[in-house]
Amino acid sequence: VLFTSGTTHGINLVTNGFASILKPGDEVIVLDHEYGAITYAVKRGLEPAGGKVVEVVVPRLAADEDVVKLVEAAITGKTVMLVVDHVTSATARTFPIFELSALSKKHGIAFTVDASHAPGNFDTDLDALDADFWFGNLHKWVSAPQGAGVFRIAPRWQGKVQSLVVSWNEFEPYPLQFDMLGTVDLSAWLAAPRAIEFYDAFGWERVRKAHQ
Repeated sequence: VLFTSGTTHGINLVTNGFASILKPGDEVIVLDHEYGAITYAVKRGLEPAGGKVVEVVVPRLAADEDVVKLVEAAITGKTVMLVVDHVTSATARTFPIFELSALSKKHGIAFTVDASHAPGNFDTDLDALDADFWFGNLHKWVSAPQGAGVFRIAPRWQGKVQSLVVSWNEFEPYPLQFDMLGTVDLSAWLAAPRAIEFYDAFGWERVRKAHQ
C-alpha cells in the first residue's frame, strides 16, 4: 500500500496506467452511484483511445445479488474494467465488492474499488479481495489530515502503473517511485500513522458503533 493525496489521485493513476493497453471500443463499467470525479477521470482516460464508459443503473435498494446480476448483464467482450464503490458517497450504501471481484475474475476484466469511505469503517482483507486497484482516504473515518490517501496496486500491475509525477525515484521499485513527488507537503502522510495508532488504542469497534 502506498500513499496518495486521495482517491481522486488514485483513479487518475489507474486510468493513466491503463491507457497504454486500451483499444478502440474498449468499455469500462461504472455504476450510477459512483462519485462524479471518479467517473470523469475514467472518461478522460478512455476517450482518447476510443473507449467508452458504460454506466449501470442500480436501484438504490437493490439487493447485493441483484447488483451482481446487473453488472454481469452489462459485461461484453469489449469490457476491460469494472469500477465500483465500496461505500457510496451519495447514499452510503455498500456494494458487494468480494462478489464483484470474483465476477471480474470470471470474465477476465480488471477490478477497481473506490474505497473512499472504507478505511476505518471496515476491516477489509485486501489479499482476499485481490482487486487489481484499490484506493481509499484516511482523512474521513481515520481522522488523518486531508491529503492522506492510500492506494494498493496488485502485483500483476506494479510496474505498469507509474507515478503521475516524474522525479528522483523514477527508477526505484514499487512503491518507492510514488514516495518522492517534488515539493509536495508530506505532513499529512507523516501524521497518518499517528491517527491509526490513536484508533488502535481507542478501539475501532467502539468508533464504528458511534458512527451508527
